[in-house]
Amino acid sequence: MSRRLEEKERFIEGFGREFATLKTSYKSLLKNALDRAEAVEAKEKLALEVSKLNANKLRATQEKLQKAVDEEVTYKGRYAAVDGILEEKNEEISRLKNELISVKGDNNELYRRNAEAKDVMEKAEADFAT
Repeated sequence: MSRRLEEKERFIEGFGREFATLKTSYKSLLKNALDRAEAVEAKEKLALEVSKLNANKLRATQEKLQKAVDEEVTYKGRYAAVDGILEEKNEEISRLKNELISVKGDNNELYRRNAEAKDVMEKAEADFAT
């Protein structure tokens, strides 16, 4: 019986070792699975943070673009207003040039009449002197 008892004890010891090995393997596998789950969760959180950052960057870029478009519209409006003022001033300059040409023409007419009057006076003086 002692032999049988020894065999049973060895069997129980061997079974205990195998059970301990299986228990350690199970704990290791469980730990690895938890680590993987934590890694996946961390990866998902990181992806969420990256998407939030990208959304914020996109929003900031859109705001900058909208501001640039608004400024361009403002500048275009200002340029159009300046162009309108320049066009009015050019029209006024053209009108003043035409008036100056007219005045020059009138002035030339006055010089011509003055010269004629001078000739008439000189002729009258010459007639009067004789």
